[in-house]
Amino acid sequence: MVIRPRQRYSFHTQNIGRPAHVCVQVLFFFLSVCVMAEENYLTIEAALEKAFPESAQCQQFIPELSREQARLVFSKAHPKKNGKLQRIYVAHNDGVLDGVVFIDNAIGRTEHFTYACALNKDGSIKRIDVLTYREPYGNEIRKRSWLKRFVGKKYGAGLRHKRDIPNLNGATLSCRGMVERVRFLVTYYDLVLSKQVADWLPQASKEPLANVKKVERSAIIGEPVFRIELLRNNNEAVEALQAHAQAGLQRAEKWDAHINTWNPESELSLALQGKLTTVSDGLKDFINHVQAMHRLTKGSVDPSVKPLIDVWYQADKNQKIPDTSAINDALKHVGLKKTQWDAATKSLSCPTTMRWDASALAKGWMIDRVYDELTKQKLIGSLHYGESSVRALGETMQVAVRDPKDPGRVFKTISLKAGQAISSSGTYHRQLVIGDEQFSYFINPKNGQPIRTARAATVIAANTALADALSTMACLLPAEESLPIIDGIDGCAAHIWIGDKQHASKSWPQ
Repeated sequence: MVIRPRQRYSFHTQNIGRPAHVCVQVLFFFLSVCVMAEENYLTIEAALEKAFPESAQCQQFIPELSREQARLVFSKAHPKKNGKLQRIYVAHNDGVLDGVVFIDNAIGRTEHFTYACALNKDGSIKRIDVLTYREPYGNEIRKRSWLKRFVGKKYGAGLRHKRDIPNLNGATLSCRGMVERVRFLVTYYDLVLSKQVADWLPQASKEPLANVKKVERSAIIGEPVFRIELLRNNNEAVEALQAHAQAGLQRAEKWDAHINTWNPESELSLALQGKLTTVSDGLKDFINHVQAMHRLTKGSVDPSVKPLIDVWYQADKNQKIPDTSAINDALKHVGLKKTQWDAATKSLSCPTTMRWDASALAKGWMIDRVYDELTKQKLIGSLHYGESSVRALGETMQVAVRDPKDPGRVFKTISLKAGQAISSSGTYHRQLVIGDEQFSYFINPKNGQPIRTARAATVIAANTALADALSTMACLLPAEESLPIIDGIDGCAAHIWIGDKQHASKSWPQ
């Protein structure tokens, strides 16, 4: 099956300037030393392949929806839960419809999860797959036995939580959220979308490769999705761009095998366990970067915070705030200075109780290493890791920064120059909920306590590794401490939200 985006605006991109420009929304998902709840199970490409493996094409479709149509759909579907429709794909064979796939977001307890809902051409449900789940509880909805209960249902035929679709213990809110959203999708398809797709299909015959404007490849690497978008320039062969994109993903996977501390078999994990006497030059460079960012951020970005992450993860699971003794015990094993690096012998030594979470630094580092290779080929496009880190490749791109308190609103559109990167971190919509109290996912490595005030930050920098580190720092330190650091670095700018107050660096675009 060939997956080609339809050359129109998408739900998550805008075209500003010439049509081939890419504009991404930097959403405020956390990127920090934090409790890692997000799990990625499938990429969009893999979900489309599972849904319609025999289709020759699966093209992104951008519908039109009038106010009257919207009111009609909502009046029939009666959705009680908020959701967010991300993309729609139409699967067909040279204009003969096979079905559609919705990439949708439904709400669980406090976070949205992403799933793919495939409908046959008659509007009946063919298959549902969970792509990303962002909470520590409720992912039982991934069970195939439960998802199969949706198969065959369509508009007007039994899509009610606990009546037609059974509940799952421990996942009540996620079950309800998915049932209501799927009911909305089948209603939308039957009343509005099916006719629009039928009108569009005659013109949607197989698109010649010569007309393809963009090549996109993605893969789940570590936990987030690593995505490469390459634009055609000077009539490069599409096959060549596809090869470059695939090679970029393979390079990212190679780096993940070196520095992913959530993988116990990675080179860094083995080195921290004392199982390696020497390390590779690549890991040596990454460790030097970690130490440099630790110093630059006044110790706030500290990968050795993992013991504290474990304490608060367990507290969330037990629904009991950890006592002082548990936090103090974890703090004994935290501190980057406890890790000794011998540059001469390329060896790493640390206490056996030391555990790292290097994700806040590893993501940007991996983007930059892939960027280094692709820029040698004089390619144009962008690199994305998750929804929070982006780097422009070869050309200026427009980036829409979302308001962290109201993600539906664009706060500011930034012109990101070729080579520049942008990173966003935040906690407004990601909280640990223990009893009646809410805690930030950002944990202070010095006192072991989560940051209590909701925060978010967007940072522009010369590379992604630096932008990631500084956006994490801005969510951990007071603005009066983080902004002078950012202002002192050439090419860096930041906007910070702390509670109801906003702060900007001197160089933040006006």
